[in-house]
Amino acid sequence: MAEPARPASLPQDDRKHFLLLSVLSFLILFVPLHRGDLSGYDDAVYAHEAKEMIRTGDWWNVRFNGYLNFEYPPGFMWLEALSMTLLGMSDFAAKVPAALAGFGTIVVVYFLARELTEEPWIPRLAMWVLVSTQYFMRYATHAMTDVPFTFFFALAILFYVRGLRAERYLVLAGLPLACGLMTRSVIGLIPIAIIFAHILITRRYQIIFSRQLFLLLAIAFSLPVVWFALEYRFYGMHFLQSHASFVLSKVHGADPSPARNEILQLLEYPKFLLQRYWPWLPFMALGFYKQGRAAISRRDSSAVLLVLWVLLVVVPFSLAETKVLRYILPAFPAFAILSAGVLNEWIPQRRKVQLFKALYALGFVFVLYAAVFPMTLLRATDMLTLAPVAEAHSAPQERVLLYTYGELDWSRRNQFVWYGNRYVELVTDLAEVESRLASGRNTVVVIDKEAAGRLRAALGDGQPEAITVLAQSENFVCLKYAAPAG
Repeated sequence: MAEPARPASLPQDDRKHFLLLSVLSFLILFVPLHRGDLSGYDDAVYAHEAKEMIRTGDWWNVRFNGYLNFEYPPGFMWLEALSMTLLGMSDFAAKVPAALAGFGTIVVVYFLARELTEEPWIPRLAMWVLVSTQYFMRYATHAMTDVPFTFFFALAILFYVRGLRAERYLVLAGLPLACGLMTRSVIGLIPIAIIFAHILITRRYQIIFSRQLFLLLAIAFSLPVVWFALEYRFYGMHFLQSHASFVLSKVHGADPSPARNEILQLLEYPKFLLQRYWPWLPFMALGFYKQGRAAISRRDSSAVLLVLWVLLVVVPFSLAETKVLRYILPAFPAFAILSAGVLNEWIPQRRKVQLFKALYALGFVFVLYAAVFPMTLLRATDMLTLAPVAEAHSAPQERVLLYTYGELDWSRRNQFVWYGNRYVELVTDLAEVESRLASGRNTVVVIDKEAAGRLRAALGDGQPEAITVLAQSENFVCLKYAAPAG
């Protein structure tokens, strides 16, 4: 992909395709967004933390289940809290920021591909590839940080590429870089590394000493540095240790891996892609190979950027302890552009117009089908039913006990604190639940049905009226205990 001189505005044909793809993308994301609930990982966590910001009026600190949480900066929770302030406290409002970021990423991919190539069909194909990437679109409807971070990542790269031609855009890249750092902490350094590596490899040394790059870095680090500094000032080493331990837990396991195992770890994400990145995996792989050759043989600027983008996302996450495919979602815009380059070569020119007409028709039929025949995934029915009941029968300062088959079920805990306005204590020992209720320290418990029978037998002790069943869901029951008089 040669580096072209871009026209100032979209030609008529480009505008038509861009608008159609934009409308289709928006509908695919937002038509079903009001359906379904929030999963316990990590949707309900972020939604609850945003709710806590609104409740306390403190938007500077992150709180979870009544305690300060220093694991990550508050950037995404700000978006969540803003959405809930405007749209109300609901699952839909919690999912809107990620859906908007998903839509924004699709739009950015179009303009980024347009910056990197003179071929008019590549931006359209790249946009379509990302819209039809089920894994990306799935997480664009989750109240999670992955897709918003991907949007900030891609937008920063777009401003950087434009900044190579018009310096004012280089400064603008600092804004999405700052947002990325405030969303994913040190992970937000990756796009900065890509920018510097690209400058060095393409020998644009004058940029390193330019005022624009200095301003970019100043903007990128200003808010994150202020947030970290103030958190340290107020909470000292407790903040640093909590934040660092969370980050390091994602990077290192308990035991260091032998070098051979670290090399094998590089195969984990290709394996994930082999399982889930269809039908675009062959096109993306071939595109990466072609751009790799162009980067090495000609030091082509666009090819170098795309190869660096993929490598500097995939390799660091491959060496980290925790590996989940969504962690490399920031590479998916580059995947889409790489796939589009190959598709553009393979599809005959005369077939492209007919192909896009068919794709538009198929896309709008899918939207209509989704509207008429909704496929709703319900993951929180138990806590959605019982958390409001437990709230209504407990004091504001009281923590509700949660017993889930004797296990630490973090997912149900997270859903409980989102769907109710009470904090919760997750207990794994049924005898402790019995003791806490009998002592009067707690009065309400949400418990699985099998354990509820044993608890009622133990606490009733011939006076079953001491136990009141407040509500039941499919798997759990909410009980209130009142110690017998005398």
